[in-house]
Amino acid sequence: MNSIDKQLIELYDEKNRKEKVRTHLTNLYYRIEEAKMELLTLQAQLIKEERDVEKLEENNIYSLFLTVLGTKKQQLEKERQEYIQMFIKVKGLEKNLEILDEEKMLLQKTFSGLENAEEDFEKLLKTKVHLLVQSNDYPEALLEYNEKIASYNIKNRELLSCIKKGDVAKNYLKKITDFLGELEVWGAVSNNSTKVKKKLRRINKDIFIANNFMQRYEGGLVELEDYFELDFHREIVQFETFLDQFVDALITDWIVKHRIFNASNLLINLSDKITQINEMLSYEIEKTESYIEEAEDYKADYILNKLKS
Repeated sequence: MNSIDKQLIELYDEKNRKEKVRTHLTNLYYRIEEAKMELLTLQAQLIKEERDVEKLEENNIYSLFLTVLGTKKQQLEKERQEYIQMFIKVKGLEKNLEILDEEKMLLQKTFSGLENAEEDFEKLLKTKVHLLVQSNDYPEALLEYNEKIASYNIKNRELLSCIKKGDVAKNYLKKITDFLGELEVWGAVSNNSTKVKKKLRRINKDIFIANNFMQRYEGGLVELEDYFELDFHREIVQFETFLDQFVDALITDWIVKHRIFNASNLLINLSDKITQINEMLSYEIEKTESYIEEAEDYKADYILNKLKS
């Protein structure tokens, strides 16, 4: 393959990569706006939950009434738990927005670097066509094979990238699952030992990191749907509310049962779901590899036939 042919494939790759980045950015802008609207709602709810706790802690008529009834302690504990739950959700969403903004900046920089991809590709393609016309040879089929092979390679890179995101998410889900098992052995979550406090701080960070990778994985699947017309809608529904589901399950476990059950099952089910989807993606890679081999064979046959003729 001569230099122009190699450059054509590289530029075709960049042109498609630019379109992929454009799709990613469009989805990212939507996710950021959606997250900002959700954050405003949650922040308003957090203020309300904080006021509810303060109202019960004050010595007012309502607080006195509950004291007389003997339900103030239970009501105060309930309001505190609701406040903690909302606080975790707000902090998680704020952290996620920071990460999304960083990702947006990197993508915008990448997109700017590919600004002239289409123009450069069309220009070099015209040069190639001109040379072929001058030599009285215009192998249009060869260009089509090159574009098809480049397209298959792009698809496989995106599939592999999505699989890696899923694997990272699974690793963090396992760390959290292992910690929950240790927590149940240690006893109540209110344990004040230094070991437990240190572990809680570490796992709190891991929960938000896991949530971010779950969203990246979900975003990768959505983009595969958009760009390569693959259908994963049914499989990704469970990822959309991971943090909310986990917090709800964990609080329910400790308030109602005082043991880890729902939260651990949620993590195990999500991990199994990622494994299942990644197997589907791996199978898609295998199919695409066979298409690449087939296209390479056709391309080789075409070139040999041209040489013979």
